[in-house]
Amino acid sequence: MESSSSSASSDGLNLKEGSIVDPFLVEALQNPRHRLTILRMELDIQRFLKSPDQQLFEFQHFPTSYLRLAAHRVSQHYGLQTMVQDWGSDGQGNRILVRKTAESKYPAIQLSEIPAKQSENNRHEQIKIVIKPRSDKK
Repeated sequence: MESSSSSASSDGLNLKEGSIVDPFLVEALQNPRHRLTILRMELDIQRFLKSPDQQLFEFQHFPTSYLRLAAHRVSQHYGLQTMVQDWGSDGQGNRILVRKTAESKYPAIQLSEIPAKQSENNRHEQIKIVIKPRSDKK
């Protein structure tokens, strides 16, 4: 019996049949600290893909290696080729460039479709309690 619900595995998140999302991206999206930045990266990539005249895109500078890795993974999720251009000897001048390829396309699962992980506090807030009036039995 097949289920239409999403399932998480060690290989990634399988939301739709045959569509796997990189486990690194799933974990990053479930971290409230990084989710918004990852989704902004995805929006930048989507704008880039919609522009037929633009073949090369440069990401903004990301302050951590974690976010730079995320930029590469988001780009690869869309079938884009990534490159790093070194601008300085201290590593602070590295730029991440993205190029369209023949395989560049919108994936079956967009990152914005992956649900955020709910904290324990949020789960308690979403519980609804219904109080039914007692019937007058005498």
